[in-house]
Amino acid sequence: MARPPGVSQRIVHRHAKRVLRRAFKRFALRERIVEGGMMAAQSVVAASLAFEIGRAVHAQQAFWAAMTAIAVTRHGYEETGSLSKDQCLGAMTGAVFGLIGAACGGGFAAYAAAVAIVIIVCGCLGIFNAARLGAITVTIILLVPSHEPLWDVALLRLGQVMLGAVCALLVSWLASLIGRKRGTNRAASD
Repeated sequence: MARPPGVSQRIVHRHAKRVLRRAFKRFALRERIVEGGMMAAQSVVAASLAFEIGRAVHAQQAFWAAMTAIAVTRHGYEETGSLSKDQCLGAMTGAVFGLIGAACGGGFAAYAAAVAIVIIVCGCLGIFNAARLGAITVTIILLVPSHEPLWDVALLRLGQVMLGAVCALLVSWLASLIGRKRGTNRAASD
């Protein structure tokens, strides 16, 4: 973005510093630490829960469930729900087109075509956020070495994504309940 004529670089930098200072003053450091701590706690609990459930059902790569839980966890339940939906739709679409790519012989050409098609299909369906996640699932199915049948890899990956998303939703929901309860108790004591 070009600066207006007659405005020096020093003025632009000074203005940018003022804007940043105001933004940081709006949220005190203590509040930012608390918010970050809450998000970290939710992510750790959701990822740990997803990983342990995955291990309990003998999933060989339960870390995918943990990574999904971390990827979709946000401050609010609604945000977490929206990202979970996108993650699951992307994984489903990617699994389908990853399997189609495998059925077409695999290889790099099938991989590239499957990635492109999954992104186009998601775009046509209006689920743009799921497009990149679908492409990631295609990548996992077609490029990550495995000794298992590809349909098994696709189904396991889909199950792990669902598990991670459900764990993140559960933890986020519980955190929102606790937050509301604490907010209600504070309001009652004021």
